[in-house]
Amino acid sequence: MNIDAFTKGLQRANANRKQRQVKQQDANVVSNKPVLTKHAPALADTPSLDLEHYRVELIAKAIAHINNK
Repeated sequence: MNIDAFTKGLQRANANRKQRQVKQQDANVVSNKPVLTKHAPALADTPSLDLEHYRVELIAKAIAHINNK
C-alpha cells in the first residue's frame, strides 16, 4: 500500500469523524432543552402503611398455614 494513500485515508477518516461530531453536537443542542414536568408530592397522596394491621394479618396467615398442614 502506498504511504500517501494511507495518510490520505487517515485524513479523510478524521475529517468524516469531525463532521459527524459537529452534527451530533448540533443535534444535542436542539434536544437538550429542559422538559418542564409537574412534580407530584411523593408522600402526600400515598396511603400510609399500617404496620400493626400488616403484622396482625401476617400472623393470621401464618397460623392458618400451620393449621392447614
